[in-house]
Amino acid sequence: MFNSRLSGGVVPVTGLTDSEINRMFYHMVQNYEGIERKTFDRDLSEKSDVILLKDTEQGQIQGFSTLVVLEELVRGNKTKALFSGDTIIDKQYWGDSELESHWGKYAFSLIDKNLGTPLFWFLMSNKHRLMNKKFLMLLQVGNFH
Repeated sequence: MFNSRLSGGVVPVTGLTDSEINRMFYHMVQNYEGIERKTFDRDLSEKSDVILLKDTEQGQIQGFSTLVVLEELVRGNKTKALFSGDTIIDKQYWGDSELESHWGKYAFSLIDKNLGTPLFWFLMSNKHRLMNKKFLMLLQVGNFH
């Protein structure tokens, strides 16, 4: 059995501490060029939840994924969309399945809470190795369009 080196959980954006936000920003600037704090803070404030991934040894944030559920009327019908925003995992933790586990639980809870409501997933990515086959299988099981 795989022994995860990360421990994760979903936290409301409004529940993040300043030190957690600073650590998240640190990971962004380590992985992307041209990241400005003002833009990062604005983008984060537009999200509702964050999956925080902390190392099991020191409890330091080593990755995160921001989330928001959008609701719109489409042709008179209520429709929801899960938007995955910034997602970072420190390279030394690549291959750990903690993010997939928590993202899947989050997505399936939306399906359970919104039976009969179309639910879409919006993902923007600039990395080709974002998901593995196990993660993609989660999408095939759910009510995602």
